[in-house]
Amino acid sequence: MWKATFAWHLEDVDLYSINYIHFGAPKQWYSISQEDAPRFEAAMKGFWPSDAKNCDQFLRHKTYLVSPSILKSRFGITVNKVVHYEGEFMITYPYGYHSGFNLGYNCAESVNFATEQWLNYGRVAKKCNCESDSVWIDIGDIERKLRGEPTPEYYDEEDLDSDLSDEDGASDLLTPPSSVPEKSTRGRKRKIEGDEPRSKRARMQNHAIRKIPCVLCPNDMDY
Repeated sequence: MWKATFAWHLEDVDLYSINYIHFGAPKQWYSISQEDAPRFEAAMKGFWPSDAKNCDQFLRHKTYLVSPSILKSRFGITVNKVVHYEGEFMITYPYGYHSGFNLGYNCAESVNFATEQWLNYGRVAKKCNCESDSVWIDIGDIERKLRGEPTPEYYDEEDLDSDLSDEDGASDLLTPPSSVPEKSTRGRKRKIEGDEPRSKRARMQNHAIRKIPCVLCPNDMDY
């Protein structure tokens, strides 16, 4: 969109981001180093004290702008500038504040990603709790998967009851009759009494890490 602006912000969970302009006008970027991030946060809290009081991660709302010249002259914060052109990639790093705007109409695409080094940032990243759709990642779950350990799988008791019903039902598979009657060892289905709300429980399972083919890799394409 022409002159569309993205306000000062960090990526969700302080992830990396990669941005690409497919075609159209360039994009103007501003960025602040990780070293200057604490001073930048203090300056922004001074501009919007009420918002900072209501949410200690208010800058993740992506709605606050301030001129790079003011940050430099009043707070001594160096703001880096770069113009992003069509056919180029732009990468932002964890805990690096950035903002910018389009210099005209264009078509751009961006996505977050993580590396092993990002885990150090992900462990200490903070979340905005005043917005219900805030993105969050369970770092502990990722680390358990990397170590090959079982991870909890959350399910509803309603799903469990459905599974038990399927197990108790008659099977469609044909099996030879048993010459000696066998005593059923299957327990009775647990009955939930009362109208209490169903809760969620965790069940530990080992999930093999599946390799998902890359849609951009030429080695995975059929010619």
